Amino acid sequence: MKEKNKKLIVLLLITVIAVSSAVAMVVIFRSEDKPQPVSVSSLSVKSYLTKKYYLPNEQVLFDGCVLTVNYSDGKTEDVTLSDERLSVRTTGTAVDEKVGFVKVTLDGATVSVPYMVSTKYDQVTFDSEGLQTVYTVGNSVAWGASKFDIKKRGSTSATTVRASAAAGKSGYNFSLEGFSTEIPGVYKMKITFMAEVYEKEYKVVGHSFVKSVALSGTPRTVYLMGEELDVGNLKIMTETSTGETAEVEVTKDMFSGFDTSEVGENKAMKLFYKPTLSEDDKAFEITFNYTVYDENRIESVDFVASAGELNYYVGDKIKLSQSKLRVKFAGGVTAEISITDPSVKIDESTFDTSKGGRYKLKIIYTTPNGTEFVNETEYVVTARVVKMEVKNAESMKGFYRAADGKVTLAYRAGDTFGFGDAYVLVTYDDGSEAQFNLQEQLEKEDDRMVILLAMPDRKKLTASDIDMTTQRENEIYIGWAGGKLLEVVYVITA
Repeated sequence: MKEKNKKLIVLLLITVIAVSSAVAMVVIFRSEDKPQPVSVSSLSVKSYLTKKYYLPNEQVLFDGCVLTVNYSDGKTEDVTLSDERLSVRTTGTAVDEKVGFVKVTLDGATVSVPYMVSTKYDQVTFDSEGLQTVYTVGNSVAWGASKFDIKKRGSTSATTVRASAAAGKSGYNFSLEGFSTEIPGVYKMKITFMAEVYEKEYKVVGHSFVKSVALSGTPRTVYLMGEELDVGNLKIMTETSTGETAEVEVTKDMFSGFDTSEVGENKAMKLFYKPTLSEDDKAFEITFNYTVYDENRIESVDFVASAGELNYYVGDKIKLSQSKLRVKFAGGVTAEISITDPSVKIDESTFDTSKGGRYKLKIIYTTPNGTEFVNETEYVVTARVVKMEVKNAESMKGFYRAADGKVTLAYRAGDTFGFGDAYVLVTYDDGSEAQFNLQEQLEKEDDRMVILLAMPDRKKLTASDIDMTTQRENEIYIGWAGGKLLEVVYVITA
């Protein structure tokens, strides 16, 4: 019995060994399967054609173009278009002002390389300034002021196309690829325009960030020696990448470079503001110029007018905004204070445009310790002409008025020409009137109010232009900027 058991145990061991060997053989057989053949999965452009712009039917040159072959096993290979394995053909070489393509095929994978046929243009540059590079999840592309400049052949001039408008224009082969803001990260967008392809890196963040800041309020620019910084009503207005706006109080600790221990002009101080989230984690900086002086040493306060701010028409409102006060101190130090500065007050009771004329406007500058300096500045109010009439025309020598209203002056050779006591009555929009004697206007020649023209050549008439020695007939127009007032024919008979 024991002998039989021993035989059974030996047989069982042999069976287990045999089964194990069979399993091992199966494993070995599977590990020796033949590998799958490597294939071309895609083609991509590593560098584009060196020459991208051609005349119609001009041969396209492949120089500079390098393709990357991407294989199924993850490996890559760079090839030029002269590689014999590639199938290469060009399309669109004969059509002017149209984008053509070099189409390349390898084992079923294809890629197109653009070029441009154009008799007008031969170069494109992309000015990407203003193109937003940081986006919040879900945002659309923001082109800003970015633009394409298309240079004309044989010229330095160029046609400009805004990137924001390029998609809506035909013939430019415009496209945007690789742009998505679904997931935070750093990516590259590919912008195609005509025969050019540009890659621009951009970032997608999960939250909105401060995109721009602006200062609200008027900063104080003039200080006394020893005075502390005055932030007044200054505020920082922020705008986020999602268009939200907010207001931030300005505090003294945001400034650097402020010092009133010494007198000086155009000293610089800077305001720094760093939001919690900003584009590229940047801080915003605003620089102010300010002047420090000893107010007990002011020598003069003068008004410095901006162009046109002291010239008005009847009925105009006051328009001082760009003008300044120039404060001069002993020792040659000067400070310019904006007319809108809180320390400057315009006495509007001295401003009146109801009538034309020259007037004095009172401007008051108050120093920090309450000392007032008054400046009186002249301003001019001009009344507009609304009506002009010729009066006392009958006093003209040889006067005769026909039924059609035309006036004739009859003379004999050798007579003296004259308008007599005729004058032009001018009425202005402020209700005032003025008289201009025609004879005086004729003899004045310069700075005339009334226009006197010799016809038909419309030459400006002067007393020396009138020839009374020979028989003739000529015309004179009496008028003004608004049109003709009176047509006069003077006739000289023998």
